[in-house]
Amino acid sequence: MKTLCLIITLFFSINALAKLTLQTALNYTSDTDNDKTFEYTRLNGSLFIGASIGKKDRLYLGQNVSQFTRTDNQDDTDSAEISVLEIGPKMVYYFNDTKTVYFQSTWNPYAQGDSTGAESKEISGWSYQVGLGYQLRVSRGFHLGASLNYHALNISEEKTSDGQATEVSKTYSSILPMIELALHFR
Repeated sequence: MKTLCLIITLFFSINALAKLTLQTALNYTSDTDNDKTFEYTRLNGSLFIGASIGKKDRLYLGQNVSQFTRTDNQDDTDSAEISVLEIGPKMVYYFNDTKTVYFQSTWNPYAQGDSTGAESKEISGWSYQVGLGYQLRVSRGFHLGASLNYHALNISEEKTSDGQATEVSKTYSSILPMIELALHFR
């Protein structure tokens, strides 16, 4: 028992030296065509709070919260919107000590929201996102940059307003650039 307490104390003491990071990312896309009265918009935004693992502070693990919204209007008769909140763990690995070039991977087992169109539905499923990015160091702890990401949202259940649940298999995937802001705390 004493050994277990010593290991737990040592583990938390080492992690107390971890460096923290706060990272936000945003993408907005809009496309309109007045020939066919077509309008498409998409908004992706995320917030990551993580702590470093290891002595070199290159690997960060933490919590991700994302918002995915997609609107598709065609000929003013066919309108559909999906809005999903995604929550899950995220990993960021910096390839250099200045924290400028990095790889990130996110898995969101919680993805829930609404789908509107011919009928309003509650939707749920999961998502993941991977990306490569570059952040320009503006000051000691402030970085501004961009990343190129692959995002996939998998919807596995739809629930109508009367509570009827249906298993479905729908995937929304995209490759998207994102503008990023990162704060690194010592």
